This record gives sequence, C-alpha cells and structure tokens, in this order.
Amino acid sequence: SHSADGFLWEEGPNSFQPNPEILRLAKDIGLLDDLVLADPKLPRYVYWRGDLHALPSGINDVLSFNLLSGKMRAGIGAMGFVAPKPNHEETVEEFVTRHLGYEVFERVIDPFVSGVYAGDPRKLSMKAALKKVKALEDLGFTPGILDGAIVRISQLAAAKKEVAQRDADLPTIPGGSLG
Repeated sequence: SHSADGFLWEEGPNSFQPNPEILRLAKDIGLLDDLVLADPKLPRYVYWRGDLHALPSGINDVLSFNLLSGKMRAGIGAMGFVAPKPNHEETVEEFVTRHLGYEVFERVIDPFVSGVYAGDPRKLSMKAALKKVKALEDLGFTPGILDGAIVRISQLAAAKKEVAQRDADLPTIPGGSLG
C-alpha cells in the first residue's frame, strides 16, 4: 500500500492478454524483449476446502476433474438446456448458475472472480465483468454457451488470418498465455 496527498492505492503485479495490439505497442516502444509471459501449459488452480484443484485446460482434463460432482449438469447447460434470460442485468452468479449450475459457480467461478476482481460475484454484473463469456450466449444457435464458443473460435481464426501479414513481425504467442 502507498499513500500520498490523502489517497491510498495498491501496487502489485498485473497481467494482460498478449494480443497483437499489446504486442505492437510493446514493440513500438522497445519493450517487446522485456515482456514476461506465463507458460500456458501450466494449470490454473482453484482452492476449495483445503485443497488446490487444477482447472481443466482441455476436453480430456474435464473427465478427470474431481472438483465437480455435477459435470453432467454443467455439460447440459453449456449445450443450451438453460432457463430463459431474465429481464434484468444478470450477476455473475445468476448467469453461471443458469448455464452451468450452482456447483460450478461456487467451486470454480466464485474463487476465480473474487480473486481477479476482488469483488463479490453475487453482485458483479456479468455483462461488465465477463462480457466475452456473456457474449457467447448470443453468438450460438442455442441459448447455451458451447455453440457460441465454437462460433467465436471460428471468428477469431478468420480475424487472425486477416491480420497475419500485418503482424508477421510480432512473436507468435501460444493461446492461454498471460503477461
């Protein structure tokens, strides 16, 4: 913590998604070689009831992920078997529970969102906090988020092809990397 002129603030590590715009800026100001990126192969963890649980990083990991007993509920919700959208702006808790079940919210999303945003996901707006995930609901052919994710992956691949020549001088960063 630091204070000056009656203001108190925190300083510490920050992370970013190393997208082409960030990489271009780092290159243009001579900091590209100073970027430190996390190894995307390393798992992210959730701490639940005294134990660390590695989050699934691929479809094969989902089958052995032992933190959730309701995997079937989460899968069915992701595929679009969900309650209709409410007529109000959903909280993170409402959205995740509607799509994936309360257990996913409680054991995976709540610890993550609480840590990243230092806020209460029972009060945080889904649209404001996790707008890219929220957008998946409207991209697909069902009310679920799985087909929206498939559409989004296709969109990102097409966009990457469009800018490939422009960004040829930038390093290739593996998906899942954080800076």
